[in-house]
Amino acid sequence: MAKAASQHRKGKLSATSGSWKGNYGTAAERGYGSSWVKLRLRILKRDMYLCQACKRGGRVTPLAVVPYDHAVDHRTPKAQGGTDDPDNLQSLCTPCHDAKSAEEAKQGQGTTLRHRLQYDANGFPIWDEEVKRWGYSIPDGVKPSGIPVVLVSGPPASGKTTWVEAQVRPGDTIIDLDTFKELAGGTKWDEDRHVFNRAFGLRNTAIRSLHGLSSGTCYLIVTSPTDKERSTWAKALGNTTIKVMDTPESVCIARIKADPRRKDAANGQMRAVMAWWASN
Repeated sequence: MAKAASQHRKGKLSATSGSWKGNYGTAAERGYGSSWVKLRLRILKRDMYLCQACKRGGRVTPLAVVPYDHAVDHRTPKAQGGTDDPDNLQSLCTPCHDAKSAEEAKQGQGTTLRHRLQYDANGFPIWDEEVKRWGYSIPDGVKPSGIPVVLVSGPPASGKTTWVEAQVRPGDTIIDLDTFKELAGGTKWDEDRHVFNRAFGLRNTAIRSLHGLSSGTCYLIVTSPTDKERSTWAKALGNTTIKVMDTPESVCIARIKADPRRKDAANGQMRAVMAWWASN
């Protein structure tokens, strides 16, 4: 990926072959020297300093002209043989860039094995020590939170949001993917892949920002069906209390069927409820 100063996306070009070698080296060694700076500016000008992913989604998102509030991205990643040909480059805002990176990691397109996610039979990400990275949906580069975190876990329609709303106080922070779907231009339970990817990027940015906070409590709403996944979140964030909303499967499904707002997502949510209980 081409976000030049991003410390969590390092890589190295072979001096002889020019092939992408992965996870080490200076910016110049990773292919982001002076020639890249010039090319990057050329692409930004060509794209009129607009995020191309947002543009394809019918939204206009101007890019800030300061490092590194934006990125010039490789459509086909260098790790997969992508080149610096202008046709393979596009300007992206930070949320879209981060969401694309997350999707590539999910599909096993990271620069090395340790940047790949693995999934169990139910489709839930799993943590593998051999992968050498945070698994599940924990963002790359996350640091311990500067404030206490309450990790609220449970299946769809288990009452996670309702419980949080009863606990939250002025100055607290709520991080909920469903809320970010609305901020990304979709609906609360939107299943559109593009909305999800943008929301995922926004959520990841919010999680990373917890490191710099010094007051209040963060309520982080996740699905996280297993003790192992929840403990991995706690390890990543530090100072974390876990609240599991283990509402019975039959109650969750009844709530989904009775809520007209969930109509378009009902089938997927009911499958997710059953998968959660099968894994918990």
